[in-house]
Amino acid sequence: MQDNAIALRPPASASPPVTAVVDLDIGPGESSGLTNPKYVLALDSGFLVVDNEARSPLTFFGKRGALERQVGAFGSGPGDFSTVLSQAVDLGDQIMIPDFGNRRLVFLDATSKAWLRTGPFPSMPTMPFMWVSASPRRVASSVMEPSLTEGAHLEVVLLDRASFEKVETITPAHTDAPSGVYPTGQVLLSGPSIGTFAIASPTLGLIEVFDDNADRVRAYQVQGDDPRAIDARDRAAIAGAAGAMEQRRWDRRAQLLRDEGPADARPRLEAMMANRPRSELHVEAEYPAFIQARFDSRSGWLWIARPIRAEEVRRAPFELPWEDLRRVATRWEGYAPDGAFQRRVVVPFGTIVTDVRENRFFGVMTDSTGTSRVVVLGVPAETKVPE
Repeated sequence: MQDNAIALRPPASASPPVTAVVDLDIGPGESSGLTNPKYVLALDSGFLVVDNEARSPLTFFGKRGALERQVGAFGSGPGDFSTVLSQAVDLGDQIMIPDFGNRRLVFLDATSKAWLRTGPFPSMPTMPFMWVSASPRRVASSVMEPSLTEGAHLEVVLLDRASFEKVETITPAHTDAPSGVYPTGQVLLSGPSIGTFAIASPTLGLIEVFDDNADRVRAYQVQGDDPRAIDARDRAAIAGAAGAMEQRRWDRRAQLLRDEGPADARPRLEAMMANRPRSELHVEAEYPAFIQARFDSRSGWLWIARPIRAEEVRRAPFELPWEDLRRVATRWEGYAPDGAFQRRVVVPFGTIVTDVRENRFFGVMTDSTGTSRVVVLGVPAETKVPE
């Protein structure tokens, strides 16, 4: 176990999980303004949906799901966005939208949703691919730094919010780059409270919390499911659902960086291609301890998503493309800041949770027709914590 890491303590008894209640279910259509939603961000006033195929890429909803405002059109001028948006960042008084295609950061007023300003991407050797608010004064960004010897390694850069100049850099504990069925690469998360952010490392079963001076203030060690081994029957089921897609996925990302990334990074990008995954699918020997994690900034709870297991794939009510299936989870577990178990929750099959706030899960669910829908799920308040 890492030094000073808090072990997430499993429940003392095998209590049955509770089923998340669907509070809101918003499908595509004229009334919702959605076409193919990809990301949902919880806000104090409601939530924001990023949809790269809709008439407007950003759609704001109230807490009860009423459509409030659509923002932006597709293009490169003032008020426009590219079609390469993947997330949004809640800065409190502002909302930041990383516009990868236009290589700029867009800032909206959190109250009026008015377009405030744009700023260029920070000067980095490679394009950042993940952002969170570290504090009212700083923003954290993940950068995959190419390496001639290791293929690539992750760096987390802290930027001054006013100038976007680099303040600190963190090189997380080394973990293997994801090359198998499960997305076990390191992920940048919003922290459990204002002034913190976190780095989740599924391969290590570790979630580290940092303050906005890049000092580690807490860490959580996540125990895997028991049993964790993937046997031959499981391996066949998982490989059959996944198919040979890893090279295609890698090539698409590499092409995006070629097209959108800075010119001086392209030689090192070519060096990374020497580490391109093999064509045959690699299935890990064990299930990772978790595949996703989210902190609820209101309660301070840590929520972790357990991976889809082979038996869940076999009995799934409908098929999902593996690029979705490898990111979904049906089982989420909630833990208090001291590591004590709180809840075990089952969410609908096909749901990708992108945010958690006040014990409500916000995300996108692919239904049996292949349609992507925005869902907000609640955890029943009367659920009792196991003794």
